[in-house]
Amino acid sequence: GPPPRGLRLAAPAADAPGGGRAWRTKWAACAIGLAAGSGRRRGHRARHGGAASPRGAVRGIGASEAPSPKRVPRRARRTSLFTAVYLLVMATALLVAPKTAFSLLFDATELPSAWIRVFGMLCALLAWYYHGAALARPDGFLRATVSGRLALAAGLFGLVAVGGGPRGLVPLAMVNALGALTMLRALSCHASEDDSDEDTDEDDSDGDFSYELPDGSGPGDSDSSSTMGW
Repeated sequence: GPPPRGLRLAAPAADAPGGGRAWRTKWAACAIGLAAGSGRRRGHRARHGGAASPRGAVRGIGASEAPSPKRVPRRARRTSLFTAVYLLVMATALLVAPKTAFSLLFDATELPSAWIRVFGMLCALLAWYYHGAALARPDGFLRATVSGRLALAAGLFGLVAVGGGPRGLVPLAMVNALGALTMLRALSCHASEDDSDEDTDEDDSDGDFSYELPDGSGPGDSDSSSTMGW
């Protein structure tokens, strides 16, 4: 039958000796190349977690698709956002009116206002983490820890400076700030590595598919060259 769409094979001359046999040999070599390319493509998707490319299974046909991140389930996202709002309301109450809010469930005389505000900051931090986990991106939670821990460090420093908090909160603030910056650097390096991998995949996928016949002829021979394109 006729070759598939996008597949161009140079047929042997009609008067060439063994033309029919050469034509069948070309088709057999092309089929073997298709199977090998499909296997390489499936292995690439298994390593990188990507989806199948709609433009072809052979490596080198079209641009490779980037792996699509898994989305958070809708119900889990709603539950996470609801928890974040609940924690944020509680954190706001503990920060604005620590004694009044804390006395609703506990004895407010057991803790000074500074420590109640620290508890409010931790509630706000946890709410921000839940918000980050609900985002439609795989690193949403990790990125939330960066901004959240920097905000916690700033809050602890401010509480010691103007809120009458104990000086022991300063080392905690410094540790959280250092941890946030370390995570930010790790995420930046990971993003750079992903960009480098995508560029490498694109470079490897450029070019036409070619094969070499058992008789040693290849793309350079006019009567046996095979090119695949879209």
